[in-house]
Amino acid sequence: MIELSNVSKVYTPGGEQVVALSNVSLKIDKGEFVAILGPSGSGKSTLMNTLGLLDTIQKGSYKLNGTDVKNFSHDQLAKIRNKQIGFVFQAFHLLPRTTAIENVELPMLYSEGPSNKKRAMEILKSVGLEERAKHLPSELSGGQKQRVAIARALVNDPDLILADEPTGSLDKGSGQGILELLRELNEKGRTIVFITHDQEIARYAKRIIKIEDGKIKSEIKHNLIQELA
Repeated sequence: MIELSNVSKVYTPGGEQVVALSNVSLKIDKGEFVAILGPSGSGKSTLMNTLGLLDTIQKGSYKLNGTDVKNFSHDQLAKIRNKQIGFVFQAFHLLPRTTAIENVELPMLYSEGPSNKKRAMEILKSVGLEERAKHLPSELSGGQKQRVAIARALVNDPDLILADEPTGSLDKGSGQGILELLRELNEKGRTIVFITHDQEIARYAKRIIKIEDGKIKSEIKHNLIQELA
């Protein structure tokens, strides 16, 4: 499903060269549940943005579902993101004056098909928020906002869900609920990749990729998490 080969990314803020990714090669198969674990500045966010087609590749190749997307135009990449990738962010990124169900409908407005309120309601129901459909984000708890964000990510039935620190703005109880929801989605066949700096949170994944200084340091199955210590 995902295949990165020798991908590098270099930034030059203020004229100073910063290597965000250095010859990263990575494969993620359909149906996997993967955590990308690393401290601040490790390159994990750049890797996530690369996987989500938000950052372009300077060196190397990226195949998504067998298609090399390196040289695609911005419009082509936008269409792929809309149809094949769902995003969940730490800060939720919900429109504040738009109800929960209207936030969930947004990806459908940018797709080729018509918006479908019934579909949006079904997805809200699947994350346990049907009764909050007409509430504004200001009327929802942090955990509820993140569930709306997950519903929005799911509404176009993407192959891949990318979650950027999905529990970072939540209390421990709400965060655990979101991780359990991601696990349930994975058990139903959805491919989930999330980034985190927290080793305990990474344990929810079935595979953990540790990144430091823009390089993958280790890949490990969940039952071997103690080797990361």
